[in-house]
Amino acid sequence: MLRKIGAILLILFFPYVFPASALIYENGGCGHCGPYVEGLVQMLEKNGYKDYVVKDFMEDAEVRKEVMAIQDRFSVPLQMQGHMLVLLEDKYLFEGHVPVGLIESYLKNPKEQVVVTQDSMDKAQSYLMLMNGKVETCPIDQPIAKCEGHGASVDGFAILQNPLIPIGLLVLGAAVLLYSIRVN
Repeated sequence: MLRKIGAILLILFFPYVFPASALIYENGGCGHCGPYVEGLVQMLEKNGYKDYVVKDFMEDAEVRKEVMAIQDRFSVPLQMQGHMLVLLEDKYLFEGHVPVGLIESYLKNPKEQVVVTQDSMDKAQSYLMLMNGKVETCPIDQPIAKCEGHGASVDGFAILQNPLIPIGLLVLGAAVLLYSIRVN
């Protein structure tokens, strides 16, 4: 009995004792996420991130709680919460489909804790960055390190006018509802 309790405690607390340098929370209902995660993992491995964990938050309520706790800890505003999440070194948070090249270039010379969101699965023109409590939008081809102070400030209302955000929230809400009905 004690062995089982010990094993359960190890499973529950292992991520906190020996945290992965990269946590990837994907959306199993997203057809574009699989190929994106594959490219992301290749880049991470190439840059020395051998210790990573990939979790599907759509199928697991506890994993969704982890995602919400991370977003809360980073004070991610609603308009920046993406349909997938990547946490690197417990300091750099990337939501949605931030181009892998942007992430890689930032990791080569990171400034400080940062949150970057680009939640479009098609050809994006810009991304959002949260640093020091300020949300900015920057051109997609501008490196993250050069975004601070150079992009246009964005208010929450302007973000919500993007038609993809409400649609994404509706799809996510419907998926969670269907999952909860199926479980119960």
